[in-house]
Amino acid sequence: MRAPKTLRPGKLHVPAITLLCASALACSPKTLALRGTADALSDPTAGTFARDDDPEFVRDATPFALKTMESLADDHALDEHVGLRIALAS
Repeated sequence: MRAPKTLRPGKLHVPAITLLCASALACSPKTLALRGTADALSDPTAGTFARDDDPEFVRDATPFALKTMESLADDHALDEHVGLRIALAS
């Protein structure tokens, strides 16, 4: 009768340890999404409102954009996002 094959712990644990270390060093998906949204809203080169030909649409959309930026600024993950602070101030 043959002895059952045993798994070598070194080969199995390497991917698990690598994944654990990578996830510990990386930021959360929520923070990544918040930063991406804040970057998009505060990008001065985007100029979406400046390029729009409908001033009434821009007037109606501005409060929504401002409220969205304010809600992003309230999140502690974006406390140091300078671009968002500048966009809110302007």
